[in-house]
Amino acid sequence: MFIGHYEHTVDDKGRLIIPSDYRKLLGKLFVLVKGLDKAITIYPKDEWEKEAKRLSSFSYRQKHVRDYVRPFYASATKVSLDRQGRICIPITLRKEARIQKEVVINGMGSFAEIWAREEWDRFKQEADAVYEERAELLEEI
Repeated sequence: MFIGHYEHTVDDKGRLIIPSDYRKLLGKLFVLVKGLDKAITIYPKDEWEKEAKRLSSFSYRQKHVRDYVRPFYASATKVSLDRQGRICIPITLRKEARIQKEVVINGMGSFAEIWAREEWDRFKQEADAVYEERAELLEEI
């Protein structure tokens, strides 16, 4: 399970060291894709396949499905770790996520996210303000 919070930097070539705990969970080949809230999602191969299966169950005839699925798949890229435990984040995903140098990598259970430090700080401040309220809403689901 992907848990925890890690702070790293991206080098000039777009390379990022993946935390060692996460490397074990990711395996040899995994997928980076445009996530939500300006984050990049990291899917291990098996979770990627589950997500792809879930998306294929929706009707492509519905515009809101196409509007989500097209950029989602267009942004997806298969990656693997180099010998130093790094990945190269494509420039298109770095631009989407507004990543320049400092990043935060967060566990999300079955997957992980990469955030630009500034975007994460902004999100966290807003989320912390409604944390308890959201916990109560989850009880209602």
